[in-house]
Amino acid sequence: MSKQKAIFFLLLCTFFVPLTAQEVEEESLVDAEVQVEETVVEHKFTDSIDAINQALLSSQYAQALYHLDTLSAKIREQHAQGIKQFFPTEVGALQSASWKSSAGDVGFDSAQYVAFSAQLADEDDNTIEFHVISEDPSILEYATLVKKPRLVKNLQDTKIVTISDFNALEKANEDSNFLEHNIVISNTLMLNVVINGKIESDVVASFYDALDFQGLLNYIK
Repeated sequence: MSKQKAIFFLLLCTFFVPLTAQEVEEESLVDAEVQVEETVVEHKFTDSIDAINQALLSSQYAQALYHLDTLSAKIREQHAQGIKQFFPTEVGALQSASWKSSAGDVGFDSAQYVAFSAQLADEDDNTIEFHVISEDPSILEYATLVKKPRLVKNLQDTKIVTISDFNALEKANEDSNFLEHNIVISNTLMLNVVINGKIESDVVASFYDALDFQGLLNYIK
């Protein structure tokens, strides 16, 4: 090996080895953080599972049902926390007013299919309310409907629109400042958005632009 090549090789080793060590250290830290997070989540559910098992072993079925309901609430809460990240917390003058892991009667088969609900509102009580609907059998009906415009042609104040490349059923009533979108993201996932009040169309567009549809779809999968 020539003297110049030897010097080049030594310099290369000098810079390459510390960089590789740093990358390994960073990857190790990331892996450790993920493991800690998974452990915390697992421990949160383990307590409830243990309580259910103990109640069943003791034939305390009322207690088992109680702990089962508690576990179900924890799972829904964890699921909703994951969904929350894909939605904006403010758009224009509208800011996050509330969010929860389920909803009351929003016109679907059962509230059990509502994985996440939230609302953005301004000082004048103009609102954008949205519900993530998952695994509801009625989603297939919407999916069929938005692919056949002739089926809604005679429905008053109703039409099919495209929002962020997804088909949606739109219901509007300008007199009452009401707008509703049922956006079919997949055959098992739909987003229901209800807009009440005097909210400009560019604000609604900004809301949809800030919403991570693909991230939501990948997460729900």
